[in-house]
Amino acid sequence: MVRHLLLGLISLFVAASPALAESAEPTTDAILILDGSGSMWARMDGEPRIVVAKKVISNLLDELPDSTRLGLMAYGHNRKGDCGDIEMLVDVGGKRSAIKKAVDGVSPKGKTPMTDAVIQAAEKLKYTENAATIILVSDGEETCNVDPCEAAERLNELGVSLKVHTVGFALEEGSEGLNQLQCMAENTGGQFFATQNAQELASALTTITEEQPEQKPVTPASFTVALSATSGQDGPVIEDDLVWTIQAEGDDQPVYTSEPGGSTSAELEPGTYHTSVLRISDEAGAEAAFDITDADTRVVLALEAEHAVSITAPDSAVHGSDIEISWTDATDPLDLIVIVPADTKEGEYKGG
Repeated sequence: MVRHLLLGLISLFVAASPALAESAEPTTDAILILDGSGSMWARMDGEPRIVVAKKVISNLLDELPDSTRLGLMAYGHNRKGDCGDIEMLVDVGGKRSAIKKAVDGVSPKGKTPMTDAVIQAAEKLKYTENAATIILVSDGEETCNVDPCEAAERLNELGVSLKVHTVGFALEEGSEGLNQLQCMAENTGGQFFATQNAQELASALTTITEEQPEQKPVTPASFTVALSATSGQDGPVIEDDLVWTIQAEGDDQPVYTSEPGGSTSAELEPGTYHTSVLRISDEAGAEAAFDITDADTRVVLALEAEHAVSITAPDSAVHGSDIEISWTDATDPLDLIVIVPADTKEGEYKGG
């Protein structure tokens, strides 16, 4: 079973930066990872695999649009038996001629730290901040005791929008290398390709590199509006018995209606809104307009103060004796306290 990689390619495609937002074609950052492991000297179609890979890469570089900013990474090309042999040969944005020259200079020697190379390239392109697409082409399996499937799953969890597209090259069906490549693609929502010659390899790479960056819908920013009501101007905050509604300007349908309660809050996009509050017990209400701009907003409405009369009197008294009665919070200076028999029905008293 073939145990070494032929070629690893990573292309991370990110949306255009704000400075390029008006450009006709968004800028794409990419890192190309070339496998320099010893099995690259194995022959196919009469040529060493490294030679075939270099030709495919050279043609790919000629066909990629100018908007794709490339970098080059290689591994296994400096030392034998060293899983840390990973090197960035050309920084992202380097000239295509410099990348071709660096590719031509790769001489396979060592092991295949495929997974660590993918992780390092992703980190260089800040995959936790930008959408990223990875292209990995391999003729074998990971040889540095790292689980590619688990690593891909972890990268997917941490990345903004990471996809790993994998291409199996000259791999037997059911081989460990093929299984690893397939699961890496599945764990990140990428595509898997199985190729057996240079033409199929080139076709797969062209298909992947022509894929456009995923355009996520732009979600407008939203801010919090906090709503509260007081009993009277500058009075205590009302803690229950309130229902709030919010409508956008020019829209009859509420964008928010609260359950009965006290203070409340809602998440709203920038704009002009109208809110109203109703006290259920006495149907007192208030309303106001407010704007949501670029920060959280607070709206406080004052309702008419509720007047509750508190009466203090003895439960019983001896006939003919004096009794003391007091009351507080009268609603009007002309309010009266009336004493009637206990069995008097409401509304029967007609005294002066």
